[in-house]
Amino acid sequence: MSPAHKRVVALVVVHGMGSQRRSETLLQWAEPLLRRLDWVSRGSGGDGVAFERVALAGDAPDEVNARVRFRGDDGAQHEVVLVVTEARWAESFLPLQPGEVFAWGGPFAWRALLRLGSHFTRIIWVNPWWRVVSAPVVAAFWLVLAGTGLLLTLLFPLVGLLLLVPGVSWLVRGVTSGLAEFVGDVAVWTRRPVRAAAMRAVVRDGVRSASVRAALLARAEGEEVDATQVVLLAHSQGATIAAQTLFDPATGEVRVPVDAFVTVGGTLALLGAPRWTTGRLAGVRAAVAGVPRAERGPGGAASRFSPVEEWSRLERRPRWLNLWAIWDPFTAGTVSTSMRARELRWREVYGGPASDATGPEEHPVHNTANPFTEHQAYARNTAQVIDPLVRLLTGIALADPGAPARGAAHARSVRQLGVGRILALVLALALLVSPAVPAALSSVVDLLALGTAPHPALGPIVAVVVGVVALWGNGVLWRGWAARVEWTPPGTPAPKVWTGGFVVRAVLLVGVWLAVGGPAVVHPVWAALAAVAVLVLPEFWRLPRVLPERR
Repeated sequence: MSPAHKRVVALVVVHGMGSQRRSETLLQWAEPLLRRLDWVSRGSGGDGVAFERVALAGDAPDEVNARVRFRGDDGAQHEVVLVVTEARWAESFLPLQPGEVFAWGGPFAWRALLRLGSHFTRIIWVNPWWRVVSAPVVAAFWLVLAGTGLLLTLLFPLVGLLLLVPGVSWLVRGVTSGLAEFVGDVAVWTRRPVRAAAMRAVVRDGVRSASVRAALLARAEGEEVDATQVVLLAHSQGATIAAQTLFDPATGEVRVPVDAFVTVGGTLALLGAPRWTTGRLAGVRAAVAGVPRAERGPGGAASRFSPVEEWSRLERRPRWLNLWAIWDPFTAGTVSTSMRARELRWREVYGGPASDATGPEEHPVHNTANPFTEHQAYARNTAQVIDPLVRLLTGIALADPGAPARGAAHARSVRQLGVGRILALVLALALLVSPAVPAALSSVVDLLALGTAPHPALGPIVAVVVGVVALWGNGVLWRGWAARVEWTPPGTPAPKVWTGGFVVRAVLLVGVWLAVGGPAVVHPVWAALAAVAVLVLPEFWRLPRVLPERR
């Protein structure tokens, strides 16, 4: 039986910083999306995903072409023909030498650290009643950032000099090549406009090819096709490249239209547009040219590119979804036309007053509650990242009233995961410095008649083992809970309370209390107050909300 509605969708995925193997980004997004579409189809009585063509090797462009049928919230049968391709710009330019990368890295590190500190401070201070407790945390965090910045300021020039010394360079190069390869893409984008143009060309060609492919598929399907759509999904630095490709008129390049633009962990505010000059020289030239300070770009350059401003001016504006993780150090939240507008949009995400600041759809998400892994975990977040993308690709609201509750349960569980991780580390540290651990080990040795007291290294070994086991158990329990939340059948209420997380935090909290000396050191009243805060805080901390676009 023919479906009542059929659409053809071409999805182009763009990777972020760092080298990417062929089809790596394609599979990173195609597999979770198609898995979710298969789940949606079978949950509504369909037969799941049917693969039409999968090309991941050979001379032909890589693509995944599939077809899926499902029942929408209108009760009618819908069919989506999806083709997923990738725009891999990592090999479109000559990378910088490691010495050039490290010479650039010092000032850029300060800029990134300052944005990171401002963003995390806003998150920690979002609840006024928590500010009294969080003030020491914020102060300690800024001290750590300042120390990190000073260390990098000294380290980057030193490494650059060592790379020039013939007898030492081969030793340093082996250690620094991986880091230079990872962050070198950012340096190329910000300081080499010619190579940046090559990156944009890859994205532009990818969108053009996807548009042609979608048109051919629609023609093959015949008159049954209701709509043809081209979606561009870009992660990290790829989001910055894609945004300039789509919206910046100053490049003089031919624009390619898309129907929807999705930025995932985008670095638009951090990287900005490529520029010929940077630092003080750029600021001097801009001042001589009479460019107002408010209109200058990063580093003081005369050219200022605002993706949101240019997007809002387009007659045919694509739908724009901006997905960013709460603890992602590279994105730093919402995007808008100015710092003040970004701040207003950010406050609105956390329940603040409505503003007239321009911006795309803002989707704050919770990935791992870990700044070191948050940026690379978007494709693994089914409840808050994959589900909105599935709704975008299908073009309709799916019959799944439990989706908001699923997202809220996922967000709270990620918070509990983060709190449990902190408690595990605190417990390991407490065991490491506590004099009770060597004494307890000595008692065990004496009890077992094993001879002399244990070696002093056994105390740190016990602390490390306890910390590793606690971190592992906390993660294993959370992954089981997250899977239960994400794969709740459509129409079924999502589970709300993660009992396992509550138990884990309680056990770890008791362990910390005993490790620091128990009631002899910490009064039971203060211990009870700390327990209530740690056990209840993840449940009642204010959840960010999705903001609609505003033009």
